[in-house]
Amino acid sequence: MARKFIQMGMTRAKRYANHKGGRKYDRSEREMERDGGVRSELPKSEAHEGRDEKLGASEVFKEVWKRCTSTESYLELKTEFLVEQKVWDREQKKKVKEEKVVVKDEEEDD
Repeated sequence: MARKFIQMGMTRAKRYANHKGGRKYDRSEREMERDGGVRSELPKSEAHEGRDEKLGASEVFKEVWKRCTSTESYLELKTEFLVEQKVWDREQKKKVKEEKVVVKDEEEDD
């Protein structure tokens, strides 16, 4: 969870460095749903006030994130998670396959 918040801080600081005011798109998702149409990315601003400060903040977050992901305990937890994820994925695929067989059998009975 800490990694997620560190990454969020890094990406938010980067967005404020790239776009004055932090707005990346000309319209929000909500406006698109309400009015229809598409949204486009606003051009990146190269020299606005505070840009260097935001880039620096992004680099600080990036460095902390790299330190977090290189610790022994993080690597162990990540490996354990990936093993559990593979088992879960296999179980889900098996369930889907079994459900398809049941549906197919029901269709043949009709």
